Amino acid sequence: MLSQYPSAAPKLTVNETLKAILNLLVTDLMTEIRARAAGLQAVTLDEIRRAPERVAVLSPEVEGARAEAKNFLYANLYNSPTLEEARARATEIVESLFAALIADPTQLPEDHQAQSPRKASPAP
Repeated sequence: MLSQYPSAAPKLTVNETLKAILNLLVTDLMTEIRARAAGLQAVTLDEIRRAPERVAVLSPEVEGARAEAKNFLYANLYNSPTLEEARARATEIVESLFAALIADPTQLPEDHQAQSPRKASPAP
């Protein structure tokens, strides 16, 4: 996208790149489904359900690129030390909030208190 729109704002470049990726994935999936259904001579949903293998898949080329991108993101972003620290802190926060709400359901909104398996009782 940068080569097409070198002066575009970064946010626009990211949005256009995401749209292009989604378009590629959806178009490839639709093309592959059509080809597999035609190969099976399937015309009904029941015939698709009885197919010997999954019909809704990406082409091998696009699946390979998707898997490569996924591996890259896990190795360089999702499992990066910075995000691991943030994930650990977020886990601590959620666990402490959950413990506090279990200990005192009156901290929940009234409609949620009514759904609580424990009767909400005021904190001492």
